[in-house]
Amino acid sequence: MESDNMDRRKKYSLRAIRQAFLDLLAQKSLNSITVTEVCKLADINRGTFYKYYNDIDDLLRQISDSILDDIYKLMLSSSEEKNAENRDLHGLLNDALEVVLQNADILTMLKNIDILNVIVPKFIFALKPAVSELLEKMSPKLPENEAMYLTDFIMSGCGAIVQEWLRDGMTISKENIADMIYKNITGVMQAYCLQN
Repeated sequence: MESDNMDRRKKYSLRAIRQAFLDLLAQKSLNSITVTEVCKLADINRGTFYKYYNDIDDLLRQISDSILDDIYKLMLSSSEEKNAENRDLHGLLNDALEVVLQNADILTMLKNIDILNVIVPKFIFALKPAVSELLEKMSPKLPENEAMYLTDFIMSGCGAIVQEWLRDGMTISKENIADMIYKNITGVMQAYCLQN
């Protein structure tokens, strides 16, 4: 029973810290937010904050890492599925973008901070194996170095779409963005494969 209370207390503290941080981030720049302000707004003591985070930068890093962990878990579960036909790239894109939407609060707050330049490449990196697999299916005879360059080119375009979607406040539906990314991927692959 005591363990359950500790878990609830920890979840409450982490949620309160995150919400206080987001509320402050909506009002002021990241560099001007202090641990003291977060603690006061979260109604916790500094010891509780330091139990989980080293400083404000660590809080920000852990929040962004938790988003990426969710995306990586999604990709990992996808690659471990025995029947690859059940897990197409389009469905994977939809699911990955759903993770982004579930974290829209923090991503909206962070869109003016360089953290998007960290999150988007990691998001794209997580999708890269599925894109490489699709390219291998579409053009099995494509030399490895060409496949690597083509995949990197495609992923850069996908990253630009995701980054713009986040900067735009995710006003377009995730389904439309998934369609756009999927068409980008398959269109470039088809055009390239037709020329070779």
